[in-house]
Amino acid sequence: MFKMSISVLVQSVSKAKEEAKCAGYADLLFTGGYKNLSLNEKSYEKLKDREGDTLDCVFKMGVGMVTDKFKKSVIAFQLMDIIEITE
Repeated sequence: MFKMSISVLVQSVSKAKEEAKCAGYADLLFTGGYKNLSLNEKSYEKLKDREGDTLDCVFKMGVGMVTDKFKKSVIAFQLMDIIEITE
């Protein structure tokens, strides 16, 4: 795992149901993709009123897929969790 700063557009933020293991969910758009992430309480409080805003966030990244293309290994990384939200 490693950290990466990515500029994202906050498409939507929703509160989780009472029985959920997280505080809420956010739909984030970024160059090259889209991700729906579960949020902890701290991240939910920062994002809940920011729909439509572009923010810089530091994410924990993980390996999403390893494939062989043209006889070379290609690794695709995916956003795992928000570590920090900056304005």
